[in-house]
Amino acid sequence: MSGFAHDNIRTLEVDVCSSESIEAAVRRIIEGCGRIDIVVSNAGVGAFGPILDVSVDKARAAFDTNYFGSHRLAQAVLPHMFQRRSGKFVLVGSIAGLIPVPWNGTYASSKAALHTLADVLSTNAPRLTFKS
Repeated sequence: MSGFAHDNIRTLEVDVCSSESIEAAVRRIIEGCGRIDIVVSNAGVGAFGPILDVSVDKARAAFDTNYFGSHRLAQAVLPHMFQRRSGKFVLVGSIAGLIPVPWNGTYASSKAALHTLADVLSTNAPRLTFKS
């Protein structure tokens, strides 16, 4: 991916539905750069339609990407940041997780779960906060 003004910014495509893909990416970054400074978890997929028409498989796939992907990423990246006592972990949610609308229940539910994950990580900030 191009378009960044600084040479020290790297992007890496990762399959957030695969622990192996995430772990391989984290290893590659740590081996190549020595550390991870910031992670932006921005993966998301839709699952739109009336709840009764959205299959459980489609709902499960939405949750796998929208919630469990960030959960997996947190488990893989945060221990490295904790060890260094430095880093930023950014979760990108959606207003849909706070204000659901018709035909958006499955997506909204998955994003609400992501918001809760962010709240839990933030609530534990005294334990997670890095000090210089």
